[in-house]
Amino acid sequence: MDISYISLALSFLLLIIPIVLIRLTGLKLMRQLLISILRMVIQLAMIGLVLEFLFTKGSVWTTLGWFLVMIGSAVYITYERLDMPFRFLFPIIAMPLMVSSLVVMPYLALLVLPVNPFWEPKVLIPIFGMILGNCMNGTALAVDRFTSDIKSNQNAYRTWIAMGATRCEAVLPFFRKAMKMALMPR
Repeated sequence: MDISYISLALSFLLLIIPIVLIRLTGLKLMRQLLISILRMVIQLAMIGLVLEFLFTKGSVWTTLGWFLVMIGSAVYITYERLDMPFRFLFPIIAMPLMVSSLVVMPYLALLVLPVNPFWEPKVLIPIFGMILGNCMNGTALAVDRFTSDIKSNQNAYRTWIAMGATRCEAVLPFFRKAMKMALMPR
């Protein structure tokens, strides 16, 4: 489906809302807004070209390659969203995103969705984006909760360690709370 230039122009009218809000509140964000609008247009145009290629000429390998790009982007975005300088969080963030990809997507593609061929990018890429988006939110919530609980309860953590607990045993209560937060329906 192609979007006409008129429809595209109409979609830009939605940007009047943040412009008016910025003006009314006196926030000095107009430059950042205009830069982000320009960046959005460039990113959407580039993604549109990539998706057009994937949807018309894609193969199982290009679809899998795009999945890897999406996972890498999701890990990076989740890490940046947390605003924490801990590099060791990268694998902790990547693990749930990879597991959801390696378990859910093959299950959907091969058993649930009647897709022919099973790697059809027009179907799988949007679904994969939804799965990753949800997983990113859960992961960000869990890691944020985990690290903030440990920071605010350092004495409890240190007490567990002083009593002979391993690091895994000492962080287990914090881990449980973080998992509960991540798995709670929203």
